[in-house]
Amino acid sequence: MSKLTRLLEYYCAGNSKRRSLMDKDSFINNFNKQEKQLLLSEVGETDLVSRELIAAIVQGAERRQSARKLLPIINTNSNTCRIVCNTDPSGQYAPYVAEGGAIEQDSIIYDETDVTIKKAAVAPYITNELIEDEKFDWIELELQRAGAKLENKLNQEAITTMLDSISMTNDIDPAGTHIALSDIGRAKMEVDNMGWNADSLFLEPYGYAYMIDETNFGDITKGDNKVIGLNASILDAKADSVSGNASRYRFWDGVDTGYHYCGLVFDSMNFAAIVMREDINTNKIKDPIHDLTKLTAKMRFGIGVYNPNAGCRVLTK
Repeated sequence: MSKLTRLLEYYCAGNSKRRSLMDKDSFINNFNKQEKQLLLSEVGETDLVSRELIAAIVQGAERRQSARKLLPIINTNSNTCRIVCNTDPSGQYAPYVAEGGAIEQDSIIYDETDVTIKKAAVAPYITNELIEDEKFDWIELELQRAGAKLENKLNQEAITTMLDSISMTNDIDPAGTHIALSDIGRAKMEVDNMGWNADSLFLEPYGYAYMIDETNFGDITKGDNKVIGLNASILDAKADSVSGNASRYRFWDGVDTGYHYCGLVFDSMNFAAIVMREDINTNKIKDPIHDLTKLTAKMRFGIGVYNPNAGCRVLTK
């Protein structure tokens, strides 16, 4: 049992059962000294449970992380954020300077991009019946699912915004019947020819499958396995559920009618960023058990693209 399920078991128990649980090594060894003190404190019990509830939600989110792995995160305290960025790709290499000589400040051409922050929220399916029946493992799974849904939304917003920002003139059309390693190389060349340094790759599951088959790398998103030097991550389908059109789940749909994409190569430092006002969190709870049915998880974020030509899309057939 996890620490969270142990806590829920404890707070659902009567006084006599609580004492019995505290005497069991299998129970008490789950907690450090500070947590044991909170466990016995009526003042601190809510904080202890709240911390573990958020940890479960974040654990679910971590299983769906893609955009966070490759995009920078910029923190903000407002509902809109203006990103000031360099739009001049020249000067990607540091110059040599003489010892003791003057070092000139970079000459940078700035532009501004306004990012609107949106709120995503979900209420985990936790009922009184689940609590009364002590289905604590299921409750933990529902919390993890809530975190996964929030992270999925972040991923969806990221790929939607990035794809829609790029001009069709930057698209790579595979020469064969599907995406191939050479198409990724051509996309990288397009970005590099614009003066940026392509170092990252998002693959849609359809394209990911072909990359595994062609490169024979196994999981190209882990360890040292990379596609032509690019850090790779998988981003699931862009579209919301579309009734009666299951084939759309295979691709990212671009803003251009009739066009679908399965790869996106970009310069991770100069293309887009996640603007985060409020990362995954929950509403405050007063009762460690009964407030579970009212629990909500939320996050506030936006995606800003500041150099659209620092990315290149790969079409699918």
